[in-house]
Amino acid sequence: MKQLFSLQSRIFIFISVLLLFALGIEIITFNKQIEQHIVNEGKKQTLTIADTVSRDPRIIAAFSDGTPSTVIQPITKNLQEMTGVSFIVVMNMDSIRYSHPEQDRIGKHFVGGDEQEAINGKRYTSIAKGTLGISLRSFVPIISDGQQIGVVSVGKLLTDIKKQQQKYTAVLNLLTLCTLIIGLIGAIFLAKNIKRTIFGLEPYEIAALMEERDILLSSINEGIVAIDKECTIIEFNENAKRLLSLNDDCVGKPLQELFPETRLPEIMESGIPLLDQEETINGKIVLCSRTPMVSRGETIGAVASYRDMSEIRKLAEELTEVKSYINALRAQHHEHLNKLHVISGLIQLHRFKEASSYITATMTKQQELFDFLRHNICSPAISGLLLAKIKEAEENHIECTIDPESSFPSIDKSKVDSFVIIIGNLIQNAIDALKTDTSYTKNISILLRHQPRNILIRISDTGPGIPSEYHDLIFTNGFTTKEESGNRGYGLYLLKQHVSKLEGSIEIENSRGTTFTVNIPAL
Repeated sequence: MKQLFSLQSRIFIFISVLLLFALGIEIITFNKQIEQHIVNEGKKQTLTIADTVSRDPRIIAAFSDGTPSTVIQPITKNLQEMTGVSFIVVMNMDSIRYSHPEQDRIGKHFVGGDEQEAINGKRYTSIAKGTLGISLRSFVPIISDGQQIGVVSVGKLLTDIKKQQQKYTAVLNLLTLCTLIIGLIGAIFLAKNIKRTIFGLEPYEIAALMEERDILLSSINEGIVAIDKECTIIEFNENAKRLLSLNDDCVGKPLQELFPETRLPEIMESGIPLLDQEETINGKIVLCSRTPMVSRGETIGAVASYRDMSEIRKLAEELTEVKSYINALRAQHHEHLNKLHVISGLIQLHRFKEASSYITATMTKQQELFDFLRHNICSPAISGLLLAKIKEAEENHIECTIDPESSFPSIDKSKVDSFVIIIGNLIQNAIDALKTDTSYTKNISILLRHQPRNILIRISDTGPGIPSEYHDLIFTNGFTTKEESGNRGYGLYLLKQHVSKLEGSIEIENSRGTTFTVNIPAL
């Protein structure tokens, strides 16, 4: 929702109000502290001066004279000018003044009514209204030979105290004004800097972008994981959570703690993306693409996309099956054309009996294969695969036979694709090995056996064989012994992956060709 004020204006207003509030509280607090301090200092000062006057021998001796004011007045007036107090009044026990700032008030009664406790021998400070106005005044008894003979009162007018306070307040107000001006200037620069940092966007625009980003990430079919410069996870989508077994607490955690085998930090160091690389994360095989995140020429992190290899392999398997069916149809098409040509020639030669016998023999052989597959191979997908591969082998002048003892159980649909890949790639590998073989004998033998504890798959060919030094390499992705290496080297790699998925084993024998034996634990 669009705001009434821009972000820059709101930041400036907020900081300005905050400054005014803070400075206002500061002024009020400091004024009270200054006022209290001046009052306390006034009390100390007046009490100290009063103590000094009460102990002055000249003043004590003057009480014995007939006219004590003539001695006391000059002393107190001089001391008043030196200390800056408003008045110093010396009085006798009847509250008659012997000194006063105003000469005509000497000899008259002390005004204020707060001197009685001092006449009774107490030492204190009070605030009262006298002839000069309201003042802060301290009282100290004058003692001579252990007996009280009078009282000294030293005071400061509150108006003088206010003037002193105003001097400090003026300095404080000036400093506060300077602070406010600097703060407002800082608020302007801060608001502009924040605005520039977020690319001139308003909060509602940022919120909309974040929402759009979340929707976009969740709609991507791949798992997305992003890290910052410290290799800490900063973002991942729902598909990454599902695919990599993440949870909502992963944000903010180190990537190496969750995926020790990942190579994503290497991308930040090298700055070179790695695309379509297989990687095993948390026991899952995924196809990973990693790309550094660069902002203003600096690498600020990296992002990786993950795709479940099972989905890719499923697509590849579907394409493989389609190719097998196409090859089978093509082989049958050629085979049927050849047989029709034979039948057509026999009919043209009026060899009707031989034509009939040829048709019967051909149909019998085909029907026997169909019947065998129907009764012994309980998986329709495996039956179709075997039929297609046998026809492809015959098209390449290769005799492909199924052991009469063969049998294959009905298996779960989730396992069918794996067995199609295993059996199909083994037979295809044998066909490819015999295509270029110049020997007169080109045979492929297929044995599938359902045993109590395992399923046995054995494919043998009479080809040139695989050198023993290659036995550990042929299952590597992209490795091939064929001269034409383009788009090759993936069949046996996929086979190995699916055998491992089914927790099976593979053995290779070289004896008059090559024999692959695969054992899969009973399902």
